[in-house]
Amino acid sequence: MPKSAKGTVTVRVAKGRLTLRWTWSEELGGNRERYEMAIGLPDNPTNRKVAELKAKLIERDLAHDGFDPTLEKYRSSLPTSRISIEELFKRFIEYKKQYVYETTLIKYRGLSNHLEKFFKQKTAVSLGETEAVGFRDWLLKSEKLQPITVFDKLTLVSACWEWGVKRKFVASNPWGEVVRTFKVPPKQKSKPFSKAEVRAIVQGFRVDPEYSYYADFVEFFLSIGCRTGEAVALQWKHLSDDCSAIWIGESVTVDGDRKATKTNESRDFILPERVQELLKRRKPHNAKPDDAVFPSRRGKTINPRNFAKRAWKEVLGKAGIDYRRPYNSRHTMASLSIFEYGENPAKIARMLGHDPRTLFRNYLGEVGDRSSLPDVLSD
Repeated sequence: MPKSAKGTVTVRVAKGRLTLRWTWSEELGGNRERYEMAIGLPDNPTNRKVAELKAKLIERDLAHDGFDPTLEKYRSSLPTSRISIEELFKRFIEYKKQYVYETTLIKYRGLSNHLEKFFKQKTAVSLGETEAVGFRDWLLKSEKLQPITVFDKLTLVSACWEWGVKRKFVASNPWGEVVRTFKVPPKQKSKPFSKAEVRAIVQGFRVDPEYSYYADFVEFFLSIGCRTGEAVALQWKHLSDDCSAIWIGESVTVDGDRKATKTNESRDFILPERVQELLKRRKPHNAKPDDAVFPSRRGKTINPRNFAKRAWKEVLGKAGIDYRRPYNSRHTMASLSIFEYGENPAKIARMLGHDPRTLFRNYLGEVGDRSSLPDVLSD
């Protein structure tokens, strides 16, 4: 092996773990003492990069008379934690509790279970890109998760590692490249409900002996294309006195948490006459500003998930309509408004709370242009 140039720090492997070795030569102000420093990480491509960066830092200090012979300067930035992958992610969940809703934490805990099942007690600092790829493939093949779900989980665990790097639990993030190179295959979107299907759904709720209570709720969100959580969150104070105008700025999660809309932005617009009349009919004389426009049968909060799994699914089945989520009302409203009635896409995008580019990407092709808001249930 050729002799290393003066001031060169070499990366070596001892018993499977990375170390650095160099000599502080007289030409660089030293006494020819040989140094060796353990990095504390197993040998893999990701950890090699960490070791190489540390080596370059020492080389720079040797060349510019800034070398620390105690090595504390170089050891202090190395991860010393030996916590497991599972424990690191649980600490990340605790940190995120103050920033996210309970529904989001449910997803975090599901990923935590997957990490524990696959990695068991493996330490976080020992994880390399090869193991990260193995976890990705396990989610796809053994757990049989959809690619979009796997992508979401990889993105989340990568965020955990970035957090861990900042707190020196780990030295680097082996998930970054795995996320960047993961391709989610395109999936055909659910087709919007046709005008006839919209009418059949509303009528199905009107006459259903079990679920007719929800008929106004269904007609409302199908007519304006709001998210079901936004319809659940609607209070009388969000409507003008004559129910002709609406403000949408809140949503209710499946756990009953009230929060901002998905885009964290509000929107307001004039309602179709049919929807205005529907709201005027159901508004109690003694309605309070904070009362829900669409409470549950027992006067509480409608659970969007339970509604979709029970009432919505059953009524669509009775009507002979292929199941699509209530969320499909957004695609339906956009498609009917623009293709059937020739509405201005920018106006519909504002109503739905979308950037116009999102509306075109998700729903539209060539469209016409008109100005009035249609009544999707009109003749």
